[in-house]
Amino acid sequence: DDDDRIAFRNLELRTNDGRPLVRDLNLEIPASTRLVLVVGNPLARMALYRTLAGLWAHGSGQVARPKGERLIFVTERPYLPPGTLREVLVRLWDQESVSDERILAALQAVGARSVVDCIGGLDVEHSCGEQLSLGEQQLVALARVLLAAPRFALLDRPSSALTEPERNHMLAVLAVHSISVLVFEEGVDAGSGSSPTAVLTLHDDATWTYGPPHDPHALAEAGG
Repeated sequence: DDDDRIAFRNLELRTNDGRPLVRDLNLEIPASTRLVLVVGNPLARMALYRTLAGLWAHGSGQVARPKGERLIFVTERPYLPPGTLREVLVRLWDQESVSDERILAALQAVGARSVVDCIGGLDVEHSCGEQLSLGEQQLVALARVLLAAPRFALLDRPSSALTEPERNHMLAVLAVHSISVLVFEEGVDAGSGSSPTAVLTLHDDATWTYGPPHDPHALAEAGG
């Protein structure tokens, strides 16, 4: 556990039949890093995302990361449990301390203020998973991130549900709130409007590179 960084030491990831996905990943991402875009081999990206969530069993090495609510995952299809919008957005133990104004401000910030009217208010029972589009679900999940204020947020393929302007606006909002972000994407230009601080590329041969977008001198490891 480490509240101030995500770090990998000698990390090796493999498929369940032993094929290498990532070789010897040694990398430190401090909490001051605004945005890292993770691109490249789709299976390797999925394995790394699940490794950070403690859900990938095939590999070796060490991972340091914030614990508990200091690290929040936003999956491609966010889980929004049935209940009121307030219960979806605010952790149970924070229900009394988070005002309606803060909740509405968070929804406004990510461009989802209209969801309140669509559902009928903050305290109306509903099922977001059935009533909202996938893009709206993503924005509600991101408003939840703003209210929780973690050190890091890990986003899995937000561009699959959001337009590029929506995605870039959302990333800018997270940056303004000093939330460090790792975005796991597919088919997104590393130099697009999101302006990542750094790009981690996982290659098909299990090597990796890390550095500023389109930097020909990016760090290369594991035979890169």
